[in-house]
Amino acid sequence: MEDEVFDKAGMILQIAQGVPTGCCGFPDFQVAVGQFNNDCAQSINQKIEQYGYKVDGYNWIEHRYISHGQNGGHVQPIPHFCVRVRKLDEEDVVE
Repeated sequence: MEDEVFDKAGMILQIAQGVPTGCCGFPDFQVAVGQFNNDCAQSINQKIEQYGYKVDGYNWIEHRYISHGQNGGHVQPIPHFCVRVRKLDEEDVVE
């Protein structure tokens, strides 16, 4: 399973690499989530289902106020991407 998250040198794979940019030049993590869920999550889930867990990609946008000192500031959208690890629900268990 490590080979799906780490490359041969032990570096974490760049999941969002090559996705289009969205607002303010940030990667469009919604696309990266789709890629992760389609390319990686299914095979990882098959391996960890026996332990009662599942993974999926998740993204959200946090809006932060960026101060410019005396000149005021603005609200900057900051996108985030994470891999969630959750316990399986009863509806997730395939029998």
